[in-house]
Amino acid sequence: MPAPRPFEPVPTISRTAAENQSSYHFFSAQPAALFQSWNRGGFAAGGFWAPNPPNGVTIDYFVKNEIKQTEEQKKARRDAVKIVVTDEKGAAVTTQWAAAKEGINRHVWNLRYEGPKRVASAKEAPPNEFFEPNRGPDVVPGTYKVAVTVKGDTETQTVTVLPDPRIPADLEAFRAQTRAGLEVRNGVTALNEMINRIDSLQSQISALEKNLRGGGEDGGEAPGRGSRRYEAVLKAAKDLGKKLKELRDKVYNPDMQRDVGQDSIHYHTDFQGRVQRLAQALSGYNQAPGNLFEEQMEERRKQLDGYLAEFNDLVKNDVAAFNKAASQQGASTLFAGDPIPVKPPGI
Repeated sequence: MPAPRPFEPVPTISRTAAENQSSYHFFSAQPAALFQSWNRGGFAAGGFWAPNPPNGVTIDYFVKNEIKQTEEQKKARRDAVKIVVTDEKGAAVTTQWAAAKEGINRHVWNLRYEGPKRVASAKEAPPNEFFEPNRGPDVVPGTYKVAVTVKGDTETQTVTVLPDPRIPADLEAFRAQTRAGLEVRNGVTALNEMINRIDSLQSQISALEKNLRGGGEDGGEAPGRGSRRYEAVLKAAKDLGKKLKELRDKVYNPDMQRDVGQDSIHYHTDFQGRVQRLAQALSGYNQAPGNLFEEQMEERRKQLDGYLAEFNDLVKNDVAAFNKAASQQGASTLFAGDPIPVKPPGI
């Protein structure tokens, strides 16, 4: 394999060449390595230090004319350029978005998989140098494809990811670690998706109750009379909301201070946090998961399967029964979506 370059400068292009260029061009991507870097806090006060080069694959592309975000992209918090990374089997690694300023643009892929889905309503502490719960696991050294799309025009390059050349590498250990990291990520995604669905159902129930108590959805009754007309529906909504809250509280402690670095008072009662923090046990470089991790993972997996089964049963039975009763009374129904699976690691 070719050795990675320690620093890859941004490509340059003359004004004449730029005028002759097509509207978009993706420059070749150089090999990159999973370099292990340390911050300067571990060095003596008089030691020399300097910034490291970008940690990852530098993706350089030329855009002849600036492309601004559409309103839809702004709402989704996406830039104008779509970047998709896939592995040798064509499986998705990550999808990222980057700017399309006039001239040469640079985006850095950090050699990680997509992170887990987040809890939409959560307040989170800022990441620190030791652990970032929302990032995906490192990729395994190998060959990857990078596809850059600008206004529907896609160009693809192949890039080689190498291990840190200073540290002996065991590819099987890499694969085992990444596979475990993806399993944790997928578990967190499924759990957070369940929490988001519960939040959505609770919001729908609150809106429904407010609407029905205000005089009926058709607006044909005086304020307050609607609650008597829809008494059975309102009771069913209250009972369903209680069940949803009980399940949510089992997995996502409502008393946890999530924007605090460490809330030791509530730490041990939060299942979502315990699943999420499994990834921290996989933070060592090129280390296959140990027996303790496997035991903890197996325990969390069984618990997660149980909670997901409970939620899926609520959707299949309780939400379906509520929707049938509400429909018969002329009230709005609830949208809960399909059952939530846990995706396999895929590598």
